[in-house]
Amino acid sequence: MRFQVGIKPSPSSSLTICPTTLAKSLKNSRDQSLLRAQSSSDSSSVSHSTATTPTTTTDPRKKHDLKLQATLARSISEIGQQAWDSCHDNSNPFLSYEFLNALEDSGSCTPTQGWQPQHFVIRGTPEREKDEHEEQVVLACVPLYLKGHSYGEYVFDSAWAQAFDRHFAAPSDNGYYPKMQSCVPFTPVTGSRILVKPGKHKEEVARAVANTLGTLPQELSFSSLHCTFNTEEEWLLMSKCGGLRRTGVQYHWHNDSTPAHDGTGNNSTKSNLYANFGDFEAALQQKRRKAIRQERKKVSNAGLRVQRLSGADVQDSGLWDAFYKFYLNTIDRKWGTAYLTREFFELLSERMSDRVLLVTATESNSTTQGPLSLPTMAGAAARGAKKQRPVAAALNLLGSDTIYGRNWGCAAGDEIKGLHFELCFYQAIEHAIENKFKRAEAGAQGEHKLARGYLPTLTYSSHFIVNDGFRYAIEDFLRQERSEIEYYAEIATRDSPYK
Repeated sequence: MRFQVGIKPSPSSSLTICPTTLAKSLKNSRDQSLLRAQSSSDSSSVSHSTATTPTTTTDPRKKHDLKLQATLARSISEIGQQAWDSCHDNSNPFLSYEFLNALEDSGSCTPTQGWQPQHFVIRGTPEREKDEHEEQVVLACVPLYLKGHSYGEYVFDSAWAQAFDRHFAAPSDNGYYPKMQSCVPFTPVTGSRILVKPGKHKEEVARAVANTLGTLPQELSFSSLHCTFNTEEEWLLMSKCGGLRRTGVQYHWHNDSTPAHDGTGNNSTKSNLYANFGDFEAALQQKRRKAIRQERKKVSNAGLRVQRLSGADVQDSGLWDAFYKFYLNTIDRKWGTAYLTREFFELLSERMSDRVLLVTATESNSTTQGPLSLPTMAGAAARGAKKQRPVAAALNLLGSDTIYGRNWGCAAGDEIKGLHFELCFYQAIEHAIENKFKRAEAGAQGEHKLARGYLPTLTYSSHFIVNDGFRYAIEDFLRQERSEIEYYAEIATRDSPYK
């Protein structure tokens, strides 16, 4: 079986331009922080008249070859939902067509925001002797963007950009930016970046994609390509194709009543799911258990009703206006940037309501408070004829076995102590236990998560650097950083809250 990989124009292209021309047009049309949209006459893809270094495997038992052609799509809509979603197993909601398309349709991820979609697509078809005109199908996709800055990534390389521009960029270079970035925008969640359609050629196609990604920035005259929060398997695969390896640390909760204390939850011979939140508390050291109960009691005593909404309840709740204000309030308090538009959350609710878990806190009209085993999804919309003022909310997305915490916020002046922990951590744990999810992730950073049952877990990213001198410098830096990160994770694990 032989694989021939070359980048060809997409079917929708009305004009084919060479990669050097495209690279120059993009670089000349941006300032240091923004990538401008191409004119309507520009191609939505990059064409190679000759292939990059082919990835070729030969199997004498096969009577035909599989020819692969790569294109770059200016929007995920050019690829189509059926083709995109056929390349992943739907276990990770952030890799779905609905999520990525909502980012583009809502104006959250656009060239004017410094994110130019250039999604990488592999099409192919078996070459048969008597059927040379068989239509090609999408075999693999990679979420890929041209970026004029490093915001919204959560793997930090701004110092790299400064070092490159100061010490390594030749006079003829246009600097570190634009760079190529494979990721889910604004989302520090581990997942596959090389999405390959199931089939007998899956492994070979994945290797071909990794090889082509490794040569892409040089072919297109960009400084680098970065693949962030990829899986460990992809991290190792890309390292064989020239990708520099970087590690980071997040904190994840594991639904395992016999947790391994290495941050994976996989060392025990048998995974025993927690029966309830009390079962989880019983696995903790006494001081940690006491602290969690005190935090939850403060929220209960504040007279708040906490609910978990999903599906139709989210759409019917009318809470998105309030949630967006909470989101902006969090951004303002942290001197951050509001990457996501109000429309994005509306589209998320419309297109992915079954994957949305919205945890809300509202002022309760009742003078009596029940225990903090709080009302869940189904009855929320029907419960109250009385209008209750929303105070705070946390947005989660549901995977096949994981709850992903994403955004949170509260009304200005309602920063009740412990409310963030309740909505973002403890409610996610309760929902995971009740619905038998294996894991809960609560986003980037945060050593405070350790005391609440979330264990340190390594994350991965791969970096393809074109300039040799700069590559050697970054490789040396990453070697030292990786050693420090692994040592930090080991030390943090020793402070596990579990017995």
